[in-house]
Amino acid sequence: MQYVLPFSLAMSAVMVWLVIHLVARMTRPRRLFFVHLGRELSDADRARARRLALVNHAICVTSMALSFLAPHNVIALIAVLLLPFVAVSVLLAEYVSLARTIESGPEPRRFVIPLGEQASLSSYLSAPLQAAHIALITVTSVVFVWLVHELPAKVPMHWNIKGQADRIGRPTELWMFLGIMIFNLLIVWAVAWSVTKERWVLPPEQTERYAELQRERRGLIVRMVDWMMLAINVSIGLMWIGLAIGSMPGQEVFRSGGMIASLTIMTVAIGWPLWSYLKPLLKVQEQLREIAGSEVLGTHADGWKAGGLIYYAPGDPAVFVPKKIGIGQTLNFARAGAWLFIGAITLLPIVITVVVLLLAR
Repeated sequence: MQYVLPFSLAMSAVMVWLVIHLVARMTRPRRLFFVHLGRELSDADRARARRLALVNHAICVTSMALSFLAPHNVIALIAVLLLPFVAVSVLLAEYVSLARTIESGPEPRRFVIPLGEQASLSSYLSAPLQAAHIALITVTSVVFVWLVHELPAKVPMHWNIKGQADRIGRPTELWMFLGIMIFNLLIVWAVAWSVTKERWVLPPEQTERYAELQRERRGLIVRMVDWMMLAINVSIGLMWIGLAIGSMPGQEVFRSGGMIASLTIMTVAIGWPLWSYLKPLLKVQEQLREIAGSEVLGTHADGWKAGGLIYYAPGDPAVFVPKKIGIGQTLNFARAGAWLFIGAITLLPIVITVVVLLLAR
């Protein structure tokens, strides 16, 4: 396990680098960092993208180098843990700075034409992918049921920075991985449900085409998250079974091997869906803007704060609205339902894990 910590820290640095790199590279004639500028990109805009990419590369290389010193040096460990937050902070600072350079356009039109009922939850979910989720969770659980009776009465549950086990527990505690996998599946369903609840507004012109594009946009968002969570669940399953087999005498290699394979797959799980779906999503958003002149129809212009990163509009009854900056959707933080949703997402993994562990006793 002495190699797992530096490898996991290095993979975490790569994940952060990959996300920020994709944000910096996803430029279009009138869009930077997913922000529609309302004008052609200037030299200053391109310099901003290069600056973000350069800082991102430097932080990633530094983090990966320090990852191999972390098990033996506390300062290196703290630096590796903090550097990804520095990279994200630089990205957010560039976001806000860029948003403040954009001149305010006309207020989004609030009187729109509804067009029938919205698509249902099931229409956004892929049946094959849902079957894959359920099959993966079931098979992994069955394999663990078969293994758990072969495990010692006590197994390592946590390791320190030197790769030494510093907490011992019962094998049944490994059922917590089932809770994590169930939570990841519920994330997919929550995203699909939230897109059905997102404000449904259409412009007076080309309403049918706009509605079709909105359905496509929402479907792409759900599919991206679906693939991401499925791949992450594959990595969680490998970690679960790897730790179980690795707890058997003489099989320790499976423990570190499962962790390394799991972290590698998780990195791919973050990168591949983003690379595959971000460009189509940007293309759809450009088409929506061409029709309606805005990506946030129906929102209150004075509700957008921090350059459009946050939406807080007490007079708007909607809880879910499209993002003004970036892709996907955001919450109207003036509504109690938004905070209830955040609270549910925060507490749900804890509740699921506790229930699973209690049932496994």
